[in-house]
Amino acid sequence: MPPRIAHPANRKPIAPTHAHHPAPLSLDGRHWIAGDARIDDREQLIARLRGRGIPLPHQPTSLQLVLGAAMAWPQDFPERLLGDFAVAVWDARAGELSLVRDAFGTRPLYYAQTHDRLLFATDPGALLADPGVDAAMDLAAAG
Repeated sequence: MPPRIAHPANRKPIAPTHAHHPAPLSLDGRHWIAGDARIDDREQLIARLRGRGIPLPHQPTSLQLVLGAAMAWPQDFPERLLGDFAVAVWDARAGELSLVRDAFGTRPLYYAQTHDRLLFATDPGALLADPGVDAAMDLAAAG
């Protein structure tokens, strides 16, 4: 079963190759993804993922490619991607949630934990719009 993830109503696709998906998205019913992505080496990545047996649609979106990479290389998929992304990947069987962004941090990834939820977004305003989120920043966690 997918985790319950909600996106702000005003979320827009970021590139022509990135179709808007209802969140969360799955390719296999075990792995789920929500977030934002733009993948540059699409054709090469598609070939590598299909070669590993990852079930991709005919014209996968960037978000589907990131999920396929997470399925193929769960321990180091971010290092295998060329592009920018900020995503949450849920492995239902393992019960693990990973919040991941590209190595250069092109897309920011903010998160907040309330008493009963973990929220994430690429815009801090989306988190602050939730009444359960305290606007004070944890400076120790910000590094």
